[in-house]
Formats: sequence, C-alpha cells, structure tokens
Amino acid sequence: MSVIFGAIVNGKLAIGCDSKSSEDNLLFPAGEKLTWHKIHKIGDAYVGHVGNSQYHTVLENLAANHANIFDFTDQLTIHQSFNRAQQLLVGDYGLVPQGDDFSGSGLNLLIAANGKLYSVDPERGVDEYARFWAVGSGTMFALGAAEALYPNAQTAEKLVEDVIRVACKYDLHSLEPIHVVSAG
Repeated sequence: MSVIFGAIVNGKLAIGCDSKSSEDNLLFPAGEKLTWHKIHKIGDAYVGHVGNSQYHTVLENLAANHANIFDFTDQLTIHQSFNRAQQLLVGDYGLVPQGDDFSGSGLNLLIAANGKLYSVDPERGVDEYARFWAVGSGTMFALGAAEALYPNAQTAEKLVEDVIRVACKYDLHSLEPIHVVSAG
C-alpha cells in the first residue's frame, strides 16, 4: 500500500511519500515508472494518496480539470470538497461506491494545506492533526518513529524524510526512494 507522512515543525509543514508501486506480484521500480509519486498539487494544497494506483490518474485529472471544486480552508470545507468530488467520481469516472455506512470513494488521503495537516478516509471523514500524521500500510512504523524523533526535529522536511525512511525499512509495502515536499 505505501506510506504518506506529514509533519508541522516550528510552524512549517512538509509532506512526503515512498515510491512503491505494485500490481499483484509485479513491482514497478521508481526508475521505470515515471508516475510513482503520490503527492498531488491541487491549488495551494498538497494531497498525498495511498492505495490503488488508478487513483493517481483520477487525482491528476481532478486537479487539472476540476480544481475549482476544492477548498482546503478547514475541516468542513475539505469534507464538502470531497462530497463534490464523490459526485464526479461516481458520475464521470465510473467509481462503484463501497463502504460500511456511506458510499466510499476509495481515496485514503493526507493533505497539507494552509499550514495544517488533514486526513481524509475512504468514506470522506476528515480529521486535523496538531503535529504529524500518516496514512497507508506504513502508518504504525511512521507514527512510532515520529513520536521518537519529533522532540529533536529541526525542520519538517528532515523529520518527514527520516520518518518515511524508517517506515520503508520495516513496512513490507513501502519502498525508497522517497519524495518530500515543503508545504509552507
């Protein structure tokens, strides 16, 4: 699945991802698959996704053709944005909703926007985080590393890099190289 991790250090925000991409038993090395990055720029926000790689193309398309539906001001506007995106995903992209209680989008996201860090779960629940958070199969490794490293972190970018490297070392589904973006 992979790992996306974001952190706020000294008022600065960064987000990053690993590069693993696979299908069944086939691994797509980052040097061969040019679209391995999992961080998408939508307006002033950086949106990281984990899960099926078809969402990479979907997010790129939404960013290019429907950026006006997104508002990353706060938790409520992000939720409303993904409700609008859900209508496009079902109507225009052929998404077949799945989920326990709501029509799930399948999107599992971490968003760095306006100096804040949010997650969006597949049923469009939105949460905001004070220091750091991760999504994906490497979440437990990333959060453990972040808890240990955060007190001595000098920059958000370096913390994100170090944490993702730890997740890649121990999570079967996360792999270097990594990509880190300064998000403000």
